[in-house]
Amino acid sequence: MGNLINEIEETIQSIDQVTDLLYQWNTSEAYQSLDKTFILLSGTINSIYQCQMVDNDLEIDIKIIMEALNNAMKAIEEKDTILLADILYYDIKELLEEVNMNIK
Repeated sequence: MGNLINEIEETIQSIDQVTDLLYQWNTSEAYQSLDKTFILLSGTINSIYQCQMVDNDLEIDIKIIMEALNNAMKAIEEKDTILLADILYYDIKELLEEVNMNIK
């Protein structure tokens, strides 16, 4: 579980960096950082799922995280950087923080 906690914290840091850039309208740099963030998110979600398979008591709804990611992708398609930042910060980041709290 220690590795998962570190993975979640690294992903949260990456989300913070991207959202800061998006809120500052530094769109090109934000989109460059977004690639790294989505790679981290993908790995983190996979790790969460694997931990759930091992520990049935770990109550984490992956579907909620996936829905938030789908909304983020729609925001990217619509080029709505503020909505994207809001989804990353207020939805995905908060979900990851909740998972982190449940693990600890």
